[in-house]
Amino acid sequence: MTHRIELELRALDSLAQIDSYLRERSPVGARNVRTDIRRTLDLLADFPLIGNRLSIDHLRVAVTPRYHYRIVYRVQADVVQVLQVYHYRQRVREG
Repeated sequence: MTHRIELELRALDSLAQIDSYLRERSPVGARNVRTDIRRTLDLLADFPLIGNRLSIDHLRVAVTPRYHYRIVYRVQADVVQVLQVYHYRQRVREG
């Protein structure tokens, strides 16, 4: 069963910031990161439990294979809710 991917506002904001930051430095690099994230999201749609469990609120985290972006999400019925996307070197704001 394929799950639907829903990007929460915070995830959309982080993706836009990631893309903007990378495009200024390398448009090709930005495209490669987008592809890496998209492929991981596609994988989560098919296998939503592949990410590691976090200790709070039934959250999970999946890591993109090539560029090591973290995708924080939760699974609810047939939906994968993506809450945040960030690189492991980034500071993640709380709240």
